Amino acid sequence: MEDRSLSVINLRCGYCEKNSDQRVVAEYKHVTGEVEVIDEIPFSNEEVWFLRMSLCSLCDSINLSVEQVDGGEVTTLYPSPPPDLEGLPAEIARAYKAARAVKSIDANAFAVLLGRVLEFVCIDRKATGDTLFKQLKDLANRGEIPGPLADMADQLRTLRNIGAHASLGELSGAETPILDDLCRAILEYVYAAPYRVANVAKRIDELKNRRRTP
Repeated sequence: MEDRSLSVINLRCGYCEKNSDQRVVAEYKHVTGEVEVIDEIPFSNEEVWFLRMSLCSLCDSINLSVEQVDGGEVTTLYPSPPPDLEGLPAEIARAYKAARAVKSIDANAFAVLLGRVLEFVCIDRKATGDTLFKQLKDLANRGEIPGPLADMADQLRTLRNIGAHASLGELSGAETPILDDLCRAILEYVYAAPYRVANVAKRIDELKNRRRTP
């Protein structure tokens, strides 16, 4: 059987979410099944798996991945990349992607770009007010986002301001997951969840119409 032990593996990093060649620092080979001999002819039902720890060449984070040799696909197990958000308007999706591109590079830049995402959300939902704070409050008053989520959005706005102005202090990597969680919660509520609900409703209608068809 081909030896698939590798010193370098191409993988999407679960932290910075970018594809790069990663240096394998530890590897475990697991074999299941066995070779059977039938009429003096060997038949193999073995499955070979490689569990690897590797270092991202872009952000120097450790990744844990698994590869089934026959399948040829390598899957990142840890850190697990968050699923893509569905239903985002194109402009908001681009802005969020741009923000995530700097997530592992600079927490301040990440906060500033997530603030830009919030601004796009307010524009898309036609919020009124001459400041982002007032626009978020308007969305909450109109029921576009619930009060607790509006408070979360305001916290993100505050962190954005700190990231944008050196005189207010400096954000660190410790705030990065908080920033991302706050923004994802808002995008999930406003866009992704309604998108999934609409798809389910559409699927139910299709099933009902199929039952009515003679």
